[in-house]
Amino acid sequence: MRKLWVVLVVLANTCALNLHAQDRGTIEVIIHNSSLQVLPSATVELLKATDSSLVKASVADAKGLAVFENIIFGNYLLRVTETNHQAYYTAVFDFNKTPYRLPDIQMTAQSREMTGITVTARKPFIQKLSDRIVVNVESSILSTGSSAFEVLERSPGVNIDPNDIISLRGRSGVNVMIDGKITAMSGQDLVNYLRSLPSSAIDRIEIITNPSSKYDAAGNSGIIDIRLKKINALEQTARSLRVMDRVYIPKPTPAPASITEIKP
Repeated sequence: MRKLWVVLVVLANTCALNLHAQDRGTIEVIIHNSSLQVLPSATVELLKATDSSLVKASVADAKGLAVFENIIFGNYLLRVTETNHQAYYTAVFDFNKTPYRLPDIQMTAQSREMTGITVTARKPFIQKLSDRIVVNVESSILSTGSSAFEVLERSPGVNIDPNDIISLRGRSGVNVMIDGKITAMSGQDLVNYLRSLPSSAIDRIEIITNPSSKYDAAGNSGIIDIRLKKINALEQTARSLRVMDRVYIPKPTPAPASITEIKP
């Protein structure tokens, strides 16, 4: 009887673990144009169906495939953007199995009839360059009300596990830079810094998954370079004192109380 009880407990725990593991999964979709040519630099945003808030961003690869990993089951929709193409929104879908493959998305080219229309240039939210992906925070809805940590959670290729360990494309040991310089912080100190750094102070985040020889000293697990907005020296000092709460500022020594001389 005791052995049967132990077996039932083990089975129950195994089922619970399997159910927990199955509440997250992967979403995939291929992006192409009206000529059925893939669009390898299209930006795909996963949005919550309830309020259209951004959950995760992805960039289509050389085969036009965009992938979202470790996504909680639920109702979502996709927003797809690409240069010289009209933005595309999918219908709401119920993500309840993994991997979940959406029907291919066909983008429509923008009309060239722009007579009488004034176009204001603005950096796209995500830029795919030859050696890195650039997240232009200032050009996104994440520019206010978020932290650097929350922006990273939504950035393409970046994964943060329940223990707050940051990885790029499944590789841990990522080096975090601030304005091109490797930060001395790591572990919980780094996480605390990222959580306290407001997104409104960030210009862009550069994600380098395959660092060149230029970054040999930083290792080859990947680099995340957070570029802050340019501010004056006084504001920079104030920001450093607010964010780096480990900085010790000694209090001034109070002047000794005056002593009235007593004559004999």
